[in-house]
Amino acid sequence: MRLTIITLILGLFALLALGAPSTPSLDAQSDEHSGMTVSDVYWKVQVTPGAPVIILNGTVQSVYAQLLELNPNYDADWNNTDVPFNLEEEEDYEDDEEETTDIDHHVPFNVKHTVDCKGPSGAARTKRIKEGINYLHKVKGQPCSPQTTCGRVSCSYKAAIKWCNWGKGERCLPSFENIAQGASVIVNDCAGVHMDDKLVHGDLHQPDLWSVIVEKDDYKC
Repeated sequence: MRLTIITLILGLFALLALGAPSTPSLDAQSDEHSGMTVSDVYWKVQVTPGAPVIILNGTVQSVYAQLLELNPNYDADWNNTDVPFNLEEEEDYEDDEEETTDIDHHVPFNVKHTVDCKGPSGAARTKRIKEGINYLHKVKGQPCSPQTTCGRVSCSYKAAIKWCNWGKGERCLPSFENIAQGASVIVNDCAGVHMDDKLVHGDLHQPDLWSVIVEKDDYKC
């Protein structure tokens, strides 16, 4: 009798496992960057200047939306008026021309970085990447990442900005500006390289073991 009950329980677990929907995680979406785990970054932010630090998860678009829910006056409180790219003056990808604007560097950047411009396969729309960069300038705080992890910092319209921590421990950058600046360097150096300037695809590597990636991302982006 006892054996029969155990058999029935095991059979029930097997049926539940077979019937459960298979939902791929973000971790499973990337092994192209040397097998590193891919996940959303977590952010140490303040809702208002001087407020306690809280931790939010997700892309910058998600975090910014959460901050506005917590504080509808977030932009005014932080005086978010300075963004590098004026997107209203730029045309979308489907139009004939798009002007690429150079970035004003706000944060000291290691001049020993290297940039690898890639081809059109996996390229993202330049304008959408610039939108992500503008979002990064709006959020004040620190991005953090576990060891050997690539995080999707910005993702919209299949255009992703990713930040990779190649070190053996957790890393928190001083500011989101560091990632924004890395993505801006990629835009300035790589948009139009090997392809139309409406598209961009490249990596920026810092000697202290972190990098920024700009590329197309088809997974829930």
